[in-house]
Amino acid sequence: MLNRRTCVVLAALLLAVSCTPDPGPAEPVERSPRWTALGRVWSSADSGLSSYGAAAGWDGGVALLTGTDPPTVLVSSDGRAWTVAELEGLAGVVSGTGVAGHGSTVHVLGTTADGAAVWHSRDGRDWSATPVPDTGGDQHLGIAAGPRGVVVAGTRPAGVLGAGAGLRVWYSPDGVSFDKTVRTPSADVFEGMAPQVVATADGFLLLPSPASGTPAVHSSTDGLHWQDIGAGLSEDSSGAAARSGSTTVVFADDLTVRYRRDDDPVWRSGVVDVGHLPDAGVAPREYQQVVSVRPWHDGFLALGVTHQEPTTAATWTSPDGATWTRAPVRDNHFDDVDRFVAAVTTTTATFLLGVEGGFGSSELHVWTDPTTHPAQTAAPVVTTTTAHAGEPTEVVDVRPWDGDRIASGFTATGTTTGSCWTSSLVSGRADSWRCATDAAEIEDPCFAGRAGTAVACVRSPAELEVIQLAEPLPAEPGTGTGPDHWMLELDGGAVCRAHSGSRPPPLDGQDLVMSCADGTFVWGAPDTSASRWTVLTSPDEHGPAVDTGVVRAYR
Repeated sequence: MLNRRTCVVLAALLLAVSCTPDPGPAEPVERSPRWTALGRVWSSADSGLSSYGAAAGWDGGVALLTGTDPPTVLVSSDGRAWTVAELEGLAGVVSGTGVAGHGSTVHVLGTTADGAAVWHSRDGRDWSATPVPDTGGDQHLGIAAGPRGVVVAGTRPAGVLGAGAGLRVWYSPDGVSFDKTVRTPSADVFEGMAPQVVATADGFLLLPSPASGTPAVHSSTDGLHWQDIGAGLSEDSSGAAARSGSTTVVFADDLTVRYRRDDDPVWRSGVVDVGHLPDAGVAPREYQQVVSVRPWHDGFLALGVTHQEPTTAATWTSPDGATWTRAPVRDNHFDDVDRFVAAVTTTTATFLLGVEGGFGSSELHVWTDPTTHPAQTAAPVVTTTTAHAGEPTEVVDVRPWDGDRIASGFTATGTTTGSCWTSSLVSGRADSWRCATDAAEIEDPCFAGRAGTAVACVRSPAELEVIQLAEPLPAEPGTGTGPDHWMLELDGGAVCRAHSGSRPPPLDGQDLVMSCADGTFVWGAPDTSASRWTVLTSPDEHGPAVDTGVVRAYR
């Protein structure tokens, strides 16, 4: 029998355990690629194709657009063997990014005799074209494709004035039919250069070349409604841009980077490693330039070049957008090429494409990272244009597993190891768990696969992270202590997830229950009395609170 003192000690221990907060997130961990060189895979001497432009990855492989006249598209399923694709009617290239891929489809933007068009294919062999309306002879265009659809953005050629001059955007949920409405998020653009358009996990970024030297960074969750988040950027910040998680980064031409968190709208300066002698391509930062950047696991991967002779390609990785580490050049055989074209992800690997030689005599080299996270395999998910105000709210049962494989429609953005110790605090389902990665990052909800050796932690309607379990799930089945609906899509495109951390004081008598990717707060439970649900939202913790329609509710 326990004596009184023992009971007191046990009670104190139980109280301490129950009151111990979740471990906070650890410092960001930098995950550097482990490149394997495949060597030269294509040569202008073999094919006559002397200029390599943009590239993109999709479920079917890699597509590479050449800058030749007429342009040619090369496709490969493995990065080694390449074939020439036949795109009927493709007459010219655009000056911006001309190829984009996501999920099951790859898109090529080019020009025809009647204006711009987008060719799309699932297998890289059979292609169909969709005209982009009201483009005429425009060539200053670019394309991006992601979970939220496909965006084409462009400007009128220099000297072409009148209706539609300036920055224009066309949106399509699937790249098959484009919205005919012309939208001009910014009037202060240089009209003779294509804007940079980037697909992100939760929308798009759009960076036009400024006419006055003041940069603009437009952000959108749906490709239709845009806001400028560039306030505070210096005039030289109009280079490569990307978004990973809640962090957006923009590079300047002199190896300067600035980053911005969603919870802190101030642009801050990062630190970029210039390299270390005796490695190749080490030079002062004014002679180095980042030409493209993309998400990489939870951070970023940047590609660049050293402009001092001999010209050398280089890469950088960053876990958080603030600090950037330059990868060794010689150890990775990057000094075999003069520049990188792109780093693209398929369902099997990430491929790094580089070019040796200049115009007229170019050789394509490829590297692969076999340990990369799975590719973006989900079909485009559009949350703001398929439902209209007044339509009933759609209730979606989230099923991330097909047996022990990730279900179709989901993108696994990463795989890590960790464990689950209790039922989900935000989902009411019996198969939902609260878990932590080995880096002490809390994930909730996570849904167990059939074998119980891994869980899928759903972060958005189309994206999840897989945690391989280092130890078995708790013996007792999950009880699902959370509400029925743990993620909402709202009118205007915001995606909101249940909030399980510390909370601000209630607003209008309602507790904070969800936080959204765009910074919106959700207060209290949805009003489900009508077919179109509503929920109380505010731009921040101080209000004002307004009723907002719910497009979809996930459970």
